[in-house]
Amino acid sequence: MCGGEYQQPTGYITSPYYPDSYPNDRECVYVISQPPGTRIHLEFMEFDVESHSDCMFDYLEVRDGDNENSTLIGKFCGGPTSIPAPVDSQHNYLWLRFGTDGSIQNRGFRLNYTTTEALCGGILRENFGVITSPTDTERYPDNAECTWIVSVINYAHTILYMHSGMRDM
Repeated sequence: MCGGEYQQPTGYITSPYYPDSYPNDRECVYVISQPPGTRIHLEFMEFDVESHSDCMFDYLEVRDGDNENSTLIGKFCGGPTSIPAPVDSQHNYLWLRFGTDGSIQNRGFRLNYTTTEALCGGILRENFGVITSPTDTERYPDNAECTWIVSVINYAHTILYMHSGMRDM
């Protein structure tokens, strides 16, 4: 399979035709999509992608977010002895692109992903939703930093209403 959206809390992703050699001239986009308030952990089980110092020919690109403009975590290539380190997202989406050129084909990759609970934060892509402070509205952990990204379709408007549930103590 070449690309797709993965919404299960755990799973695995492989390059096309894995464990056989991947095809020439492909671009496959994989999106791991989880609910807000979660993060994603990638573990590379096998990795054999044409090696080059800048990964110009064949590569696996991993971004922390839901699109190709999200923060780049890494662009990986190399033989079986250069398995990338595990990757942890800061958001509830990871965007991956596997690109190949027209020459060398290797075995490709197999990676596992798991979803972990986060204190707060995430990318919201729904037409409506609620953003809350961590845990509950009366007490939240010290030094908590929550980042929410509200992503809307073109020409849509975002309206935020703020409600403070603060009570005198």
